[in-house]
Amino acid sequence: MSLVHSNEHQQAFVLHTRAFRETSLVVELFIRDIGRKATIAKGARRKKSQFSGVLEPFNQLQVSYSGRSDLATLVSAERCHLPVQLNSQRLFCGMYLNELILNLLTDCDPHQQLFDDYLCCVNALQDSDDLESLLRQFELSLLEHIGYGLQLECEGLTGNPVIAEQCYQYRLDQGLVVADRSAQPTLSGTTLLALSRRQMLTFQQRREAKQLLRCIIDHHLDGKPLRSRDLFRTIQSSL
Repeated sequence: MSLVHSNEHQQAFVLHTRAFRETSLVVELFIRDIGRKATIAKGARRKKSQFSGVLEPFNQLQVSYSGRSDLATLVSAERCHLPVQLNSQRLFCGMYLNELILNLLTDCDPHQQLFDDYLCCVNALQDSDDLESLLRQFELSLLEHIGYGLQLECEGLTGNPVIAEQCYQYRLDQGLVVADRSAQPTLSGTTLLALSRRQMLTFQQRREAKQLLRCIIDHHLDGKPLRSRDLFRTIQSSL
């Protein structure tokens, strides 16, 4: 029997908005009990709209919508808490999370735990000094929830446990394999174990983890570009 959810009073975050016709917005939502959902906020671009100042990324909202089509009508949206304030590098990190969800989650596929992980990550972005570890943890969670979780504590073909002192490579069709002496880049066993156990990473471990997760994320994006990456590179090159 399928699980039916009400369209009213749902916990949600705005992932993206775009103009629609003269006064409205298409609002891509991440709803805790629904998953990704595209809605139209009619009249949202009018000065006195009920949605003014509400439909912003990183605002935790309570929303209601009507209709079950691909583009439902957003009826109401209210902030549940004070908005999360992200700026500079933290803002790009938040944009990156949103783009991952938009590109890797299918419509109306609920992921309640992933929503909770996203909420924790967005809140942590405000104050954390280790932004990269936050991103890696969310990437791992996202991959797990969409059915592509990584086995980081044993080799893919042999099942042998990862050894901290050993170096490895990750192959998309095999998983972890012991690295050849000439292989580059490699992943240390200590990095893999720390990443799997959600531990704090050293500078070198962060570099290795970023290379690993970027390769895997890019594979699942299947060529789709991420605007947050391009914007960050542009800002960095102008400094």
